[in-house]
Amino acid sequence: MNWRHLIIAVALSALTLTAFAEMRTWTSATGSQIEAEFTELQGDHAVLRSPDGREFKILVSALNEADQAFIRNTTQPAAPEEAPAEERDPRDRRSARRDEGPRAPVREPGEWDRITGPNVFATPDPVSTDRFSKLSKDNLNRSIFVGLQYGPAKTDVLYCAFEVTDPARPPETMHIYGPGLAPQNQNRTLKGTRRSVGDERVVRFRDIQVQSDFGDIRYSADIEFYCGFGRGDTVLLVANSKLERGRTASTFTVGGFLNDDALYGAGTIKPVPILATPRAAVVARIFGAPVLYGSCAMNRLSVIPKSGMETSLRVNLMDIETERSVESVALAIEEQRLLSGKPDRTINHRFQNMERGRRHEVDVSIDLGPFLGPVKDRIRFR
Repeated sequence: MNWRHLIIAVALSALTLTAFAEMRTWTSATGSQIEAEFTELQGDHAVLRSPDGREFKILVSALNEADQAFIRNTTQPAAPEEAPAEERDPRDRRSARRDEGPRAPVREPGEWDRITGPNVFATPDPVSTDRFSKLSKDNLNRSIFVGLQYGPAKTDVLYCAFEVTDPARPPETMHIYGPGLAPQNQNRTLKGTRRSVGDERVVRFRDIQVQSDFGDIRYSADIEFYCGFGRGDTVLLVANSKLERGRTASTFTVGGFLNDDALYGAGTIKPVPILATPRAAVVARIFGAPVLYGSCAMNRLSVIPKSGMETSLRVNLMDIETERSVESVALAIEEQRLLSGKPDRTINHRFQNMERGRRHEVDVSIDLGPFLGPVKDRIRFR
């Protein structure tokens, strides 16, 4: 057990204990330490607040014995004096065991907690489009605004304004506001550079770095945006990402179009998380030939695995009636398709051995390493 439990947030009933809050050093079972105050107990998780105001949740059983005792003494009322063992009613033993409190979960050796899952990200304070004072008011109502949350704290958000001067052309100026960035980078204006991608001319914005901590797991990314694929108001995100803890690291790229999450014109920007629970967003269909296509995805964003994880999708075509494997392949997930504006087609395979007139299904799987975990799915042909 260790500080990666800091990012596992479970929505359970809360017992408020603000009267007991005090700044102290907390130590995990593996020796990692953090300075924070204990604010409340939520089920089997302790809520800690660091000196800079960030709040984390950690499984109580992930702390050392002294810290667990501190929480018990703080949260539990004094127990009534217990009768000697020989005077106890045997019928009380079952209820006593029931009231012992939550047990630590049974875990396989080497298993890691994932940095993704429900309620990992704190809700940011509202930020409206008028926050971008350098953006011309004449261009406000036709500009494009996106927000990306890259860490668990409510300040781990990158707000971007793509200033549109001509609706027929992609934006060439981008304004950034990042409350969690270093002071010199919190407010910046970038000029885009034109780049040819296939037959298209797009505008590229780069030199944007973010980093955050999910407990003792560090996330960092170099972020790029491409505007102008197909039409002037498209925004493609490419986040070259890294997760690391100690000497363990995984690198991967997350990317996709942000148009469905963008705000056009004045209003409040709603951030979307860069990281989410990964899944296989693939489809098996017959287009003249049996084809598997799609992506490994987080929400609507595609994942391109690199180091510290499997880089190929394992695919097994099965005959449903005989339960026999017909074809097995390892498919590379193609980054070039993401960079050329096809993030939802980074996986593409045509099967060779499928018998027509029979029912088939496809098993797909990939291990995205210790931080993101395995992805599996089973799809029937449509």
